[in-house]
Amino acid sequence: MFCTVLEDNAFVDANVVSLKSMGKYSFLISLLSVIRIFFSPTPATAVVVIVFAIAGLFSIVLCQVFEKAVRYKEENDLTI
Repeated sequence: MFCTVLEDNAFVDANVVSLKSMGKYSFLISLLSVIRIFFSPTPATAVVVIVFAIAGLFSIVLCQVFEKAVRYKEENDLTI
């Protein structure tokens, strides 16, 4: 993602895929941390669950925004 942003070409399908996988991995980390709470309950684990759940939601929403932006960019590139 950083390379495409630095190249001023952020709205590409590769970034949509990256954001979607970041969201999935964030939810996975959050889920694993919820399971960990039962074995080792600490306040830090609860913070990790909350942070990664919010990061997952943010990544999924941003993925959908980027997906729309890619479609608009493709449409705009095809018009004269």
